[in-house]
Amino acid sequence: MQPQVRQFLTRFAQDGSSALTRWLDAEQLQALVQRHCPQYRDRVYSPLATLSLFLEQVIGADHSCQDTVARGLSSRVAQNLKPSSLNTGPYCKARQRLASGLLVALGHSLGQRLCQAQRDAWRWRGREVKLIDGTTVSMPDTVANQAEYPQSKVQQSGLGFPIMRIVGVISLGCGAVLDWAQGACEGKHSGETSMLRQLDAALSEGDVVLMDRYYTGYFTLARLRALGVDFVSRQHPLRHMDFRQGKRLGRGYHVACWSRPVRLKWMTVEEHEATPLSLEMRETRVGNWVLISSLNDAKTFSREDLN
Repeated sequence: MQPQVRQFLTRFAQDGSSALTRWLDAEQLQALVQRHCPQYRDRVYSPLATLSLFLEQVIGADHSCQDTVARGLSSRVAQNLKPSSLNTGPYCKARQRLASGLLVALGHSLGQRLCQAQRDAWRWRGREVKLIDGTTVSMPDTVANQAEYPQSKVQQSGLGFPIMRIVGVISLGCGAVLDWAQGACEGKHSGETSMLRQLDAALSEGDVVLMDRYYTGYFTLARLRALGVDFVSRQHPLRHMDFRQGKRLGRGYHVACWSRPVRLKWMTVEEHEATPLSLEMRETRVGNWVLISSLNDAKTFSREDLN
């Protein structure tokens, strides 16, 4: 295993993908492979060999399997190993055997290391700034995918593709995806705010979160505050605002008190009762927008800081 780990790291050092070489620890990499791929035959396309080729295929200019297999053959010849076939079948089957848990674990590990190693200048007042956002992706139209990720209801049956929703937490400083949740776009707990509740581990006390107005529901904001996380976002257009009320800080600029809404259908009585009765929210008019934030101390955080 150790020679394979060294070969894996050296491969990316040579082709310019230095981030993988700098931030992937050899011992940790070996432990992850042994944990997620405990039993495998020592073949041309071992888990690490397959993973290195797969990553090169994704980040390279030519994404074809034929080019990937050819580069794999070239690498083996350069190392005086037995040449492999140019047939793409074995590589494609090895890629299907690759444990998805290994890819997820490597993604989390690399993101955490990049985030921890970023310069202080990339932080805001010494605090980590993270982005929260969601998106959707389409997938091959197979029976299994349609069953787990149904297509949009606005599409006629058989004319659309399965759709997956993804919500991620991203470091603003280094750009690394720290964690993500995925699920169907239809059905119970398939909304972005529901999926965000799976990502508490990616948020730390003292973080500042930037997000769009989709996430500005009372219970979502209360959950972030319970984690010790501050936030800045655009106000939802359906929320009524009156700058004559609350603690006035200036023209179109005040700290308002939001009251806890009635219990939503998905919430238990215990969850609702555990949510604070009110939240103090800083509301600032910026052009045609209104920004909301939990950074309520105007002396410490000026209006310009939020803008």
